[in-house]
Amino acid sequence: MTGPAHKAIIHRLYDEVFNQDRLDVADELARPDFAIHDRASDQSVGPDAIKATQRRLRAAFPDLQIHIEDMVAENDRVAVRWIMRGTQSGEFMGRPATGQPVEQHAIVIFRFDGDRLAETWPVVANAR
Repeated sequence: MTGPAHKAIIHRLYDEVFNQDRLDVADELARPDFAIHDRASDQSVGPDAIKATQRRLRAAFPDLQIHIEDMVAENDRVAVRWIMRGTQSGEFMGRPATGQPVEQHAIVIFRFDGDRLAETWPVVANAR
């Protein structure tokens, strides 16, 4: 696969799974052994890891939207810089609901195996 094809898959991940809350799309995009390398992850693997992340985010931010700011692809890797915005209506990372708008920034590196997501390394900044 090429960089543009990998980028298209990342766009689907954020647009369809996260912004539209279509969890079933994760089954198409991720390998069965997909791994999230992050301490905050619940250590699920495969598409279930993506679904668990989305459920956790959606519980805290029912109106969440993720906007991709930058994306770079090379070989089997794609790096994404994004901003998530939403209203914190539920607990998030130990913080009780505030009812306030939140903006979260992140840089995430994905590794592909062919046309499927294999691993990811997220670096998330503190919410504002």
